[in-house]
Amino acid sequence: MCKIEALSEVQKNVIIENLEIVDWAIYKQIRVNEQIQGLGYDDLYQVGCMALCHAAATYNGSTKFETYAQVVVKNKLMDHCRAVLKKQPPMRYLDAPASDDNRCTLEDIISADSEDSLNSFSEADILKVLDYVKTNYNGVALKGIEAIEMKIKGYTGKEIAALYGVKSTHVGAWISRAVVKLRKDSRFLLMIL
Repeated sequence: MCKIEALSEVQKNVIIENLEIVDWAIYKQIRVNEQIQGLGYDDLYQVGCMALCHAAATYNGSTKFETYAQVVVKNKLMDHCRAVLKKQPPMRYLDAPASDDNRCTLEDIISADSEDSLNSFSEADILKVLDYVKTNYNGVALKGIEAIEMKIKGYTGKEIAALYGVKSTHVGAWISRAVVKLRKDSRFLLMIL
């Protein structure tokens, strides 16, 4: 952000009268994410207010101030979000360890037959994540995610096959297809960090 010289009383009044532009930009243009440091509402509001001050300091009167300020605030917030996301740790892959002190991988968790591999995530958490992402899938991948959910709930491959009326090898193939798709699904990978 540029260094802003002292603002005049007129500029200060313009800022106060247009503070709603900051909320507009945050709620209409940016996604607040309290889970990521720097993308919470308070952080974004602070950046937006600084941008509004910058808009008041650089306004030249060629357009309506509100129009100019909306663009400046939105752009500064987007730049801030990009900078914050660049600093985020890299995505985890399914063959990476699920946690520093755990030897099982995320793939083990997803395709597990045993309760031991579920140590790092609660059953409810995994099921919520899978339920959320499965809306983007259909066909074999969707059946695979449903089979993974059933395995997490304690069903065996044979029991799942019996419920679907197919051979148990089909269930294994569905799960394999789902795991391949989930490895490429950035929403899923971000949710299991």
